[in-house]
Amino acid sequence: QQIDIDVTVTYGAPVYFELSGCSGTVPAGTTCAISYELFDQYGNLMPNSEGGVLTWSVTDGNFSETEEEFTADHVGTWVLTMTSSSGAGDTLDIVVGHGQMAELEIIASNTSITADELVYLNTTRIDVRGNRLPVSLPAQNWTSIADGTIQEGAPAIWSPTLRGNKVLEARYETILQTIEIQVSQGE
Repeated sequence: QQIDIDVTVTYGAPVYFELSGCSGTVPAGTTCAISYELFDQYGNLMPNSEGGVLTWSVTDGNFSETEEEFTADHVGTWVLTMTSSSGAGDTLDIVVGHGQMAELEIIASNTSITADELVYLNTTRIDVRGNRLPVSLPAQNWTSIADGTIQEGAPAIWSPTLRGNKVLEARYETILQTIEIQVSQGE
């Protein structure tokens, strides 16, 4: 004789969450979606509501619980941590890179020189979140070098010829920046 019995197996107690999203490098100033799934000890998928009350924290940037989105701020690798009242939780490493450029900064070693001195020019790309990235501009990115000559590099080196108030102009990506240098008579 044979008897068939229907057995319904449901998921067990919640054991762990798996966080996902924000893969690759997230540009500073942008948002990306975070998703999560809850599992029991045997890896059975459970409704997230079985995990209990969720608590979120992140080492940098911002996480919106209502939107389930991470907003990138500073460049680096940051950890998003989720814990729950059931004891289940997970962490997710998020890599943040430089965002959209907002400003080009040119810092001169001196803005008042004689005609026989050199000026060292450090250029820095600043993104929408204030992240700084030193950049070396090619010679063609110096769109105006007054009457002197420019030697590309990090820093670039400007050599004046004539005295007077000189304006140097550089472009990086879509940003144009100028700097004024006062040149007096040399030896």
